[in-house]
Amino acid sequence: MSALVLTGASSFLGRALLAALPAGRFPELRLLIHHRRPEQLPAGSRVVTIAGDLLKPDTLHELVSPGSTVIHLAYLGPPHRDEENVAAARNLIAACRDARIRRLVHCSTAVVAGNVPDDVITEATVCRPCTEYERVKYHIEEEMREAAAGAHGLAILRPTQVFGPGGRNLLSLAGRIVSASGAVNWVYSSLQGRRRMNLVSVYNVVAALGFLATADGGVDQQTYIISDDGAPTNNFRDVERILGRELGRERPAPPLTLPPRLLSAVLRARGRSNTNPDRIYSDAKLKAAGFAKPWSFEGALADFARWFRAHHSPAP
Repeated sequence: MSALVLTGASSFLGRALLAALPAGRFPELRLLIHHRRPEQLPAGSRVVTIAGDLLKPDTLHELVSPGSTVIHLAYLGPPHRDEENVAAARNLIAACRDARIRRLVHCSTAVVAGNVPDDVITEATVCRPCTEYERVKYHIEEEMREAAAGAHGLAILRPTQVFGPGGRNLLSLAGRIVSASGAVNWVYSSLQGRRRMNLVSVYNVVAALGFLATADGGVDQQTYIISDDGAPTNNFRDVERILGRELGRERPAPPLTLPPRLLSAVLRARGRSNTNPDRIYSDAKLKAAGFAKPWSFEGALADFARWFRAHHSPAP
């Protein structure tokens, strides 16, 4: 196996991926470092850090080595503009083409599906991105597909809402469960009902990235969704219940159940592009390719709750 090249190594996903890599799986790890070097690096591999920037093409040509596998996790947040994210992707695409890499594994997002009426989203769903974030993410996917054709392998992963220790998703919910009054929590639970949360464990996402990086050529020029939507408890009320149990804050009274139309109106008022409370994202295609998730949904929720308890203890 040739070198593994990683952008976004210091991000939430990047740190989790580095922690999950089997020792010695890749003889060399080449990491693009913009702000800070990751604190923990896997053993058994030669680690090369390249101080650089996705907006500076020269540093990317130093980063990407011939025949390597590239996992692209980085996304430029504020104050960077949308066009800068597109430019950054184009710079990486050019470096991959010039180095004649083996495969590019690009981490996109499942919400590129946008505003579609379907209850079940698959890779075959015709995307209708409606927010700027969704449009930029989808545009980057399209440019990567066009550039990879006839040049190198490409696998695009579309995760749903990623959660886990160190991530932002579920922080506000867990914080409210432990800090707000029972009445406030009851109101939130009544408003949200059994809205599908479309969460996915960070452990399952990084396992999917590793799978796509090392699989044979059957995954090339393909797009895959990774989600935990197959778990029936992946809805607001059950997630709140499980977190409450793990955090020692059981729900005091059964919440109300609002009509689906009212719940859709609440989502629309909050500016969500997806106002369908029953939407799920299917990862059947990834499973059919041979991928098996290492974590159950409820096990990952309990793990997150343990981390939250350890790092966000309420003030005395």
